[in-house]
Amino acid sequence: MKEESITELRVCRLYRSGNLIVTEVFDGAEVEADDVGEIHKAAAPLADGSVNGILILAQMPFLLSASARNAAAQLCSLNGIQGAAVCTDITSVRMMVSFFNRINRPVIPVRTFNDRQSAEEWLLQLNRN
Repeated sequence: MKEESITELRVCRLYRSGNLIVTEVFDGAEVEADDVGEIHKAAAPLADGSVNGILILAQMPFLLSASARNAAAQLCSLNGIQGAAVCTDITSVRMMVSFFNRINRPVIPVRTFNDRQSAEEWLLQLNRN
């Protein structure tokens, strides 16, 4: 997959790879609602209707505040986005995603995966359904 230009934000790196928007969360990032807004703003031009989903790479622990979770649940629906996959083997991140799904009820499905290939396959499958 061809990777396009990379946008560096305070808490992550964001780019388009094929038909996915990839977000690489920085180690120890403390994500607040303003950060979610900045991520959404940077991702919007990448979601041109040909993007299937958001792939979030979280290889190190990070924090997502309550206000950030609320903002993410409402703002995660970009043009054509069918779902978000969080690729991580960090237990605390997996627990945070589970909590996010149960409490914040995002408008798109969000799942965790141990490996990038499984995450990408799930996102592509969402678009076919």
